[in-house]
Amino acid sequence: MKKILIALLFVCLFLGVQVAFAQKPNIIVIVADDLGNADVGYHNQSTDIPTPNIDLLAQGGTQFSAGYVTAPVCGPSRAGLLTGRYQQSFGFEDNPGPFRANPSVITGIPNEIPTFAESLKSLGYATGMVGKWHVGGDEHDDFYPTNKGFDEFFGFLGGAANYFPENNEENKLMKNNSPVAYEGEYLTDAFGREATDFIDRNQSQPFFLYLPFNAVHGPIQAPQATIDLFSSITDENRRKMVAMQYEMDENIGRVLQKLEDTGLTNNTLIFFVSDNGGKPGSNYSLNTPYFGEKGQLYEGGIRLPFCIKWPGHVPANVIYDKPVSTIDFLPTAIVAAGGTIDASNGFHGTNLIPFIDGTNNTDPHEFLYWKLGDKWAIRDANWKLVFNDDSSTPKLFNILSDKEEAIDLYLTNSAEATRLQDKFNEWSTTLPGVLWGWRTSIGSYVRHHEFTFDNIALPGFLPYKSNVTVAITDNPDKSGVNTSNKVLNITRLNTSAPDEAGVTNKVSQFQRKMRYMHMKVYKERLSPVKITIEKGGETPMTQSSISAQTKINEWEDLVFDFDTFSGAVNRITIHPDFEVGALHTMYVDDIIFSDDPTPRTVPFSNTSPTGLNAQSIEEIRFSLTWDKLDGATDYNVFQDDILIATANTEKLEVSGLTSNQTYTYTIQGISANGQLTNLSAPLNVTTNTSDPDMVLETFENETTLEFVKNGNGVEVEVVSNSNKAGENDSNKVLKITIPSSAQVYAGTSTEDFTPFNNNFKYLHYKVFKPNTSTTRGKFEDASNSASTKVVKESTVPYSNSGKWQDMVFDFSTYTGLLNKITFQVDYISSRSGTVEVFIDDIYLSNDPAPSTAALSVADNRSPQNIDFKVFPNPVEEILNISFKDHMPISIGIYDIQGRMTKQLESNNDYKISIPVSSLKSGMYLVKIKTTRFTTSKLFVKK
Repeated sequence: MKKILIALLFVCLFLGVQVAFAQKPNIIVIVADDLGNADVGYHNQSTDIPTPNIDLLAQGGTQFSAGYVTAPVCGPSRAGLLTGRYQQSFGFEDNPGPFRANPSVITGIPNEIPTFAESLKSLGYATGMVGKWHVGGDEHDDFYPTNKGFDEFFGFLGGAANYFPENNEENKLMKNNSPVAYEGEYLTDAFGREATDFIDRNQSQPFFLYLPFNAVHGPIQAPQATIDLFSSITDENRRKMVAMQYEMDENIGRVLQKLEDTGLTNNTLIFFVSDNGGKPGSNYSLNTPYFGEKGQLYEGGIRLPFCIKWPGHVPANVIYDKPVSTIDFLPTAIVAAGGTIDASNGFHGTNLIPFIDGTNNTDPHEFLYWKLGDKWAIRDANWKLVFNDDSSTPKLFNILSDKEEAIDLYLTNSAEATRLQDKFNEWSTTLPGVLWGWRTSIGSYVRHHEFTFDNIALPGFLPYKSNVTVAITDNPDKSGVNTSNKVLNITRLNTSAPDEAGVTNKVSQFQRKMRYMHMKVYKERLSPVKITIEKGGETPMTQSSISAQTKINEWEDLVFDFDTFSGAVNRITIHPDFEVGALHTMYVDDIIFSDDPTPRTVPFSNTSPTGLNAQSIEEIRFSLTWDKLDGATDYNVFQDDILIATANTEKLEVSGLTSNQTYTYTIQGISANGQLTNLSAPLNVTTNTSDPDMVLETFENETTLEFVKNGNGVEVEVVSNSNKAGENDSNKVLKITIPSSAQVYAGTSTEDFTPFNNNFKYLHYKVFKPNTSTTRGKFEDASNSASTKVVKESTVPYSNSGKWQDMVFDFSTYTGLLNKITFQVDYISSRSGTVEVFIDDIYLSNDPAPSTAALSVADNRSPQNIDFKVFPNPVEEILNISFKDHMPISIGIYDIQGRMTKQLESNNDYKISIPVSSLKSGMYLVKIKTTRFTTSKLFVKK
């Protein structure tokens, strides 16, 4: 009873910690796309668009009448929100585009700058994203959402997507790291579904949900039934846009209702904003009362619906008038989550809570800045200076009294204009420069489309012409010039497939600057390969190039010359078997543009071993294997960056490890002349907890486990060992007498003992008998009913007639509890007479090797819970543990959140002392574990 009370106390303490932990608020950031200021009901600017759920969110929290985003276009606006910094400070000034500052530039938030998800993940949050990303990932996996802190991702990477994705032909819609096979719901509804599902699955822990809808960005699409709800709107395009906004509002309502249903409303901090203003001539949204639109730095492009709700922490149904920005979201969330912000965070934003709850009456920002190409703006509390590239000089507005930007004061108030101009110039000199975008002034280098099919973001290649299929599959031959894991598979379905058959890809338009296109090809017959590139529009252009294939069933880099093509490319078509012929499969990979006409080869030093894998031999031994690397004669094997061996085959057995420990392995190839490759991708290997053998019986001290007869006429007794030689010099053994009339399964069984969860794979026992008949062992959980008890048998031949032999029985597939073992020592159908069999040293182990020595008497185990004491209690610097049985044990110390803080193994002394100086004051649990039983006691560290 005392042990039960202790266990209950520990559970209560553990749950108490969980409750306290759960007080961290859940955090949700909801972002609309191209939503105009007038297109929410609570702004009272338009009457044709109902947004009851957004209105409810705004009225339940604080509305910001001067809430700004950091850019008037999607990508950079989101980059600023996700990092708490001006995105220009890391070169993300424009939407991802083809013009680059240099060839090494890849679009995305730099890895050294933590995102919203990475920051909250470090504070113990589950993180999920549902919606539009648009901040990288389509060129390199490093910038993909699941590599930027998000545990889960459902959405698309680019700037726009079809709202009816269905079969997802272009592979835009992704679920975690793979394309969605089919999505039958309207995309906004699908986002609502996935968002509420994420909340439902993570309601028991703090979570961060980033929910950037693509509504109401084009294409202007909505379910017809929803469009019909607004038949009173005469403008068809406006009617569709209102339907799109209504759908988004409905799904925001689903999120709010899920929070209510799960009891999380009061413990959830919600941010809502649009990424930039609407574009009335394109998506038919309205920015009233502001002047300007998406793409412009007037208020209509950057001043938007902006609110925060957190019951009990953020004032409800109030309006805050001082200028704030989406760079304030992340610092606010970090402080709410229990983190800290200071200069080391690098944030340009600030925690808004003290400003809106009245604790801090100053302005959150002295200045706010904007820059997009040649356009720029700066604002303080009263004034805004803006150059929007539509006049020869900037414009100055008293933005506090003239939010419509109707009266330009630049010529009449030069002092204010100069002050703001100087401040903007000071800020802009700190910026590193634009890395990418859609302006030729960014740089002469143009990023051409490249396709390597190992990338997460799979390109949208579709079948071209009839009788052909396309899929991304495993590389059929990872050698030579192509060791990629995944490649594009193109298959002719029959011999009537036309010579033009292949695949086509409508790519995002890029300005071709490089003359040659390279593509690796693997085919089973020689035939020409053709590539066609083209541009559409008013002046379409198409050019094809044919390359001669020279190798069969071997990767080859083919080069295609496009010397006469000029202009932008928006489609690439591959005809990999440009010759009518036999049915067969082809593979292509690594499609790039280059100014070098030389086919690619693979320098040995630029390669790296692949396929590194580990298979457990035992709990603390592993067999490392990897793929053969062309040109490698040997391999360096590194464990935690330390060279541990040089192997001359693609396999190495690693031993001498510590149980319950994680090790990192890498492999490096070595050529005959001593050249080294790059390191392989790292492989993390975690060893299992290694339990010592559990000795059930040695018979040296008579019997501790009772044995019963099994079969007609069988007798069992403990006798002296008459042959103390070889593998067994014990004094006492168990004798089993089996008459000739006994059945085949005759032998002996243990009495039922207390069931325990068996973690051992092998049963060992030593046998001495006069013949070579088969022996058998049998496990069962006889505590269950006959219909459900688990039974597993293992049979081993006995080969040492007249000698002791350790028999090893494999029970690696046995699952369930164990409370009975049967020994069928003479498993034979007929006997010529009575047989006397002797057994000894019965034990369970994870070692399949037969024992060659006698077991120590001191290793006997008792089927009783071990009894131990912890003193002193409360503990100061030394924890003393004593236990009555002289046996090795495992000792673990856990905090009240269930996390192990110390682990060690005892020797055979009956007392052990453990320094606990590294432990903080508080309640802990010490667990004592033998091979069969675990028990625990609480103690307090002063």
